[in-house]
Amino acid sequence: MPKSKWSPVSIFRGRKMVNKAKSFYLRILRFRATYGILEMVKRSYVLMFGLDPYKNAVKAYSDDGNAVIFSKIYDSNLWKTKESRSGRGSTIVYTESIRHAMPSILRTYSIKYFLDAPCGDFNWMRAVDFPDDCVYFGVDIVQKMIESNRTKYGESDKRRFGVLDITCDPIPRVDMVFCRDCLFHLSLEDIFKFLENFAKSESKFLMTSTHKNRDGFPNSDIKSGDFRVIDLFSEPFCLTSDVLARVDDYQWPDPEREMCVWSREAVNTALKHNGRLIEAAV
Repeated sequence: MPKSKWSPVSIFRGRKMVNKAKSFYLRILRFRATYGILEMVKRSYVLMFGLDPYKNAVKAYSDDGNAVIFSKIYDSNLWKTKESRSGRGSTIVYTESIRHAMPSILRTYSIKYFLDAPCGDFNWMRAVDFPDDCVYFGVDIVQKMIESNRTKYGESDKRRFGVLDITCDPIPRVDMVFCRDCLFHLSLEDIFKFLENFAKSESKFLMTSTHKNRDGFPNSDIKSGDFRVIDLFSEPFCLTSDVLARVDDYQWPDPEREMCVWSREAVNTALKHNGRLIEAAV
């Protein structure tokens, strides 16, 4: 009897391709519904002929290190938002849901020391109602952005800004590390480096962004600086779905995403699942 040409591996690969195609198709529908057919055709033309300044910058500078590529994005405003150089996701309107949810989360988990990493240009975070006894630390890899924040917003005993690369610089021990709209711009290896950094810091909680995976998309790799959707609950990350808190944090036509809170122990468990031994910082 001849062997079947359909092996479990080939079926799995076939499903992954179908899921990718389905996810891409849904993104096209979302874009068309919001911006119209003419804008969709224009966007397709830009991508097809390599005319996107953001994508071109990633190709040109990503091998020079994260500080270089993200500084280039900031300097040239490649995310093309007038209100915030950190992109559309950092506008006051876009962040309405997360801004309203944060005060309750900070009080529920008694957050006294809060690390915003990366803090971007502080455009929307300045509107958050922090508890009176909470100290804010904003860090970012872009030196010019930190200098601008210090000049524009000032510093005090309750607010500090500093330069820090979350993938390689030691993260200070705080009650919560808040990492919004960042990991989907990092390579898989850089995401793991950040998670390891968080665990080593012995900070209590991590609150970060993850996309809702209704389409079954796989976690693909990119060069840091680029973008793709990520699902932190799926391979290779495998963070527990038993989160401490979750907040929807997106606007149409963007892919659905949320911010979730995990304990350090939960992050450690996921890292050990991937064979990454974590030693606390001394």
